[in-house]
Amino acid sequence: NAVAVGADPDQIALLDNFCWGNPQRPAALGALVRCAQGCYDAATAYGAPFISGKDSLNNEYTGADGQRHAIPGTLLISAVGIAPDVACATTMDLKTPGNLLYLVGETRAELGGSHYAEMRGSMGGALPRPVPEALERWRAVHRAMRAGLVQACHDPSEGGLGVAVAEMCLAGQLGAEIDLAAVPGAADIASDDAVLFAESLSRLVVEVAPSDAAAFDRL
Repeated sequence: NAVAVGADPDQIALLDNFCWGNPQRPAALGALVRCAQGCYDAATAYGAPFISGKDSLNNEYTGADGQRHAIPGTLLISAVGIAPDVACATTMDLKTPGNLLYLVGETRAELGGSHYAEMRGSMGGALPRPVPEALERWRAVHRAMRAGLVQACHDPSEGGLGVAVAEMCLAGQLGAEIDLAAVPGAADIASDDAVLFAESLSRLVVEVAPSDAAAFDRL
């Protein structure tokens, strides 16, 4: 999200906010430890340090059944970054009819834990996997933004490509034609709904003017 609006991917810092149950319970403590390990893995992979944060533990209550119940363990991560030039800040609304839409990054059949899978009453398959080349990809998109080649940009990690494009259309009051067969990775996915709603990580939907397409492709 931070990169999508124009933040330099090499100038981003993170803050964490853990909302959890009683950490004296072994399962709750174990989940908290695994979550912190995931934070470490992401911070080191992307070179984005955690500079502050907070926790709200012991979120439990006694129900009508007389038993103690804990909230689901919830982690909110906020990102702060530096936009080198506010004139290059990018919004998600589609700008001009006839422009091109790029999906930067590969889509996999990763619906596990998604809103779509929850609606269907299943895990929906594989969970999204980390993308080793993500940081270099984000740097390239950021260079394109600095060069004035990006008209709009949006992050499809929540709801997938279908939801991201719909949000861009609603914001810009424009429609869009998308070719699912052209989605990077679509050839390895069995169904259109998986291509539309997979929540594969580190992708960006980018609007580019036809006159800038060649320069964008080179970057």
